[in-house]
Amino acid sequence: MFFQEVLSEYYFESEAYEDRPLKVVIRDLPINMEIPEIIQNLEEKGYKIGRASQMKNYKEKTPLPLYLIDVKKYGNYANIFNEKQICYFRVKVVPYRQRKKATICYNCSGYYRSQRIAICAPGA
Repeated sequence: MFFQEVLSEYYFESEAYEDRPLKVVIRDLPINMEIPEIIQNLEEKGYKIGRASQMKNYKEKTPLPLYLIDVKKYGNYANIFNEKQICYFRVKVVPYRQRKKATICYNCSGYYRSQRIAICAPGA
């Protein structure tokens, strides 16, 4: 979908499936591991990383030994599931299981959009 900006109206775009990054979860890394260190190690192996973040416990807000990584679909990106060692630690790389709820944009509160692609003022 693509709506044009007309007379101070805002628009949003929906990314094509081919353009969306592959989301993977890296398990069994230590909790105190630095995210730039993980990104650097994966880029040395030939992967292009978009975003990386450490997952947290929802209620207690404590960090978990799980890292969510967005791998750009470039080159041989699907081989990331075969990685057994990252930063000298034995790890498991599994696909990210998304929630079964509707996506809500935190910027404009619109359904089925994300803050990353919605181009509108907060609260619009």
